[in-house]
Amino acid sequence: IGFVWRVPRSGGVKPDPDRWRKYYDELKTYKKKHGHCKVPQRYAENPRLGVWVHMQRVNYKYRKEGDERSSMNEARIKELEEIGFVWQEENAKFKPDDTTWMQRYEDLRKFKMKHGHCRVPRGFAENPSLGNWVSSQRMHFKKYKEGKKSTITENRVRALEQIGFQWKKKNAKKRQQEQPSTAAEEEQENEENPLTNEAVGNENDATMFAGAENDANETAQILLDLRSGRAAV
Repeated sequence: IGFVWRVPRSGGVKPDPDRWRKYYDELKTYKKKHGHCKVPQRYAENPRLGVWVHMQRVNYKYRKEGDERSSMNEARIKELEEIGFVWQEENAKFKPDDTTWMQRYEDLRKFKMKHGHCRVPRGFAENPSLGNWVSSQRMHFKKYKEGKKSTITENRVRALEQIGFQWKKKNAKKRQQEQPSTAAEEEQENEENPLTNEAVGNENDATMFAGAENDANETAQILLDLRSGRAAV
């Protein structure tokens, strides 16, 4: 009855040149629009294109391994490479000492020193990419806690928490409610107790500088861990 014992490595579907050409043309259109061929596997605008791109890499790997069931051939390899196709699928999970992550972390530390907190707004004019990066850390932390694939590692969590990073974003109304007093109330209190406030201020300054020194030492150790590759993956 024509039963086939060996299933093609092209996903169980017999290679179709016309179908392949259709998706290849769609990939060229994508490249023209985005400047690259790295279509996400779950591409919302065209899910089938994302799956097709993934399968090209899979069949290319099988061909390299000498598997005759691969639907990839020299002609297709040449055409894909002519439009800048990348065979090695980029891994979303960064290395613990990823350069870009460290650069953004340093930017966040500078923001904290200047503003006193790590709540970088999404549309931060001075450094737009920093706001997006901060939002991304919260998203990946949530995945990390759920046991899903994430760029967050144990040492990254420690490094961020060391500079006061908050994983849950507080809304403006809640932050306003948590403020102990208004500027006018503070000014009035200072006028009533000038000596007491001066003493408290000096004590707070001493505590702040001591705390800052401890934070700096611990953060430096964390950064050394990250750069030396001792961070947990």
